[in-house]
Amino acid sequence: MSLVNKALSSTALISVGLLAQVGGAVSLFAAETDGEQTK
Repeated sequence: MSLVNKALSSTALISVGLLAQVGGAVSLFAAETDGEQTK
């Protein structure tokens, strides 16, 4: 069970990191498109 728990926790950490990266990229992209629209 400990091996399964370790795998699950590491997978959760990786997915959270990926979500954070995707969220940052999306917010940057949205900010750029907003700047273009206001021009």
